[in-house]
Amino acid sequence: MCCIPELAMLVFGVFTLVNGSFRLSQEKVVWGVPARIMGALLLVPMPLEFVIFFTTVIVYAAQGRQLDPESLRWLVPTNAGIVLGTCVLILGIGLTAAEPVEGKKSTLDGENEGDDVPHSGE
Repeated sequence: MCCIPELAMLVFGVFTLVNGSFRLSQEKVVWGVPARIMGALLLVPMPLEFVIFFTTVIVYAAQGRQLDPESLRWLVPTNAGIVLGTCVLILGIGLTAAEPVEGKKSTLDGENEGDDVPHSGE
């Protein structure tokens, strides 16, 4: 259950890296390099948490101590801190690099903008 935010961040990170855009709202979007940096940062939490947990297990094993739920309680706030810290960092980058979305009308609205072909009757 604790991996749901990390998995969502992983999916959004891959999507952002592939597309090169990150939509903050209906009016704001981040394009290009800043969006790809945000996508790369979205990929960081899950591997980072794996490394922290794996290192903790190795240290406990090297010391000959047993792992019990009480000794691993500090991992929950660490997990939350990594996820929230990454989200704050991504939001900060996004708000500084966001550009307004240009309003493009679709052809379904009945208006053909940029249509240079003359219509019959003109």
